[in-house]
Amino acid sequence: MNRRKSRFWTFICSLIPGAGEMYLGFLKEGVSIMVLGCVLLACDSWLGLYPLSYGLPILWFYSFFDTHNRAGLSDEEFYALEDDYLFHFDQVFSSGWLEGKKRTVAAWVMIFLGLSIFWRPAVRWLISMTDLWFSHVFAENLSGFLYQIPRFIVAGALIIGGILLIQGKKKELNGDVEDSEIENS
Repeated sequence: MNRRKSRFWTFICSLIPGAGEMYLGFLKEGVSIMVLGCVLLACDSWLGLYPLSYGLPILWFYSFFDTHNRAGLSDEEFYALEDDYLFHFDQVFSSGWLEGKKRTVAAWVMIFLGLSIFWRPAVRWLISMTDLWFSHVFAENLSGFLYQIPRFIVAGALIIGGILLIQGKKKELNGDVEDSEIENS
């Protein structure tokens, strides 16, 4: 791997997520970042999972600063870095981390994402039928409400999750207090 790279081209390549890493010789990491960016774009535009597009600026900033951090390393530190993929799917599915409650949460997330992909076309069809049967004003009001239902579901899930986290921490703190009282007796 050639350590000496042009500062100008390093900067230009760092503007494209993954290209800067690839220019510096970290092809696996650069390809991983590019693939992740393409997946986020596809989820946004093709599947209609618009909230995932919020990850694009985070990915861009990570790649930009990672490139410049690597370019600024000393020769010893630079050559000590290993090029590796960001994600190892063979380890994800064989490590057993997706068991118990995590498996249930992952299943519900997948169901919700599938329904959210299905939701927009179904609402469009329903509104077109409603527009034929009822007034146009009613159809517009109904569409405004129906398009917001996934947002209401996510907001409710976040609120419930926050309450459960607070209750869990409160139980944990109360358990610690009871344990220390028992030890002091």
